[in-house]
Amino acid sequence: MNPMSLALSQQMPLHRFACLVLLLSAWPLQGQVQSGMSVISGDSVAWQLLDQVLVSPHPTFDDVEARRRYLILRSRVIKVYPYAKLAAEKLDTMNSVLATTSNPWKRHRLVKRFQRFLRHEFEPELRQLTTSEGQILYVLIHRETHMTVFKLIRTYRGWLQAVSWSTVATWYDASLMKTYDPINHPEDALIEYILVQAFADRILAPRTFYFQE
Repeated sequence: MNPMSLALSQQMPLHRFACLVLLLSAWPLQGQVQSGMSVISGDSVAWQLLDQVLVSPHPTFDDVEARRRYLILRSRVIKVYPYAKLAAEKLDTMNSVLATTSNPWKRHRLVKRFQRFLRHEFEPELRQLTTSEGQILYVLIHRETHMTVFKLIRTYRGWLQAVSWSTVATWYDASLMKTYDPINHPEDALIEYILVQAFADRILAPRTFYFQE
């Protein structure tokens, strides 16, 4: 985890808020509305659940620095999510067609098309991102595809390409093996909250897929 991410996850107000978001969003409700106030370590947070969708006010912070770090995280998530969504949609399209054909030539052509996407569209975008933005993109790709970036490159670009990319990433204290785990990682829980709010505000367009362990 990069220093900014580590510092963010160690901020107690963010940690408590992330845990609350996670606990509330984990309860499955069918046609029910629940709301109330929760007090965690002296902080009161209003919440409402409606058909498994969390409606919550913007998080409050004890100091300006904690809020600044949250806004930086939010900006990065909104910037890189479309890339993760595009990669997942391309992968979904390929897999859905592969499932309906046994023609070797057609299957080969579909895989080649996805490889070209990775090589000419996806990988160049990765090179333009900062280390912190890249790390967030990696976890969002896992959120959308259930594949780490390393596995994605290894599967469709080859082992040598995956190792090469992974080696370069380590130079910048990054990892292509990062996974999305909002259950156990406070920063991932915050990322999920940011996405839910961005979807609700139509800042981002969601896929129909939702992360499942």
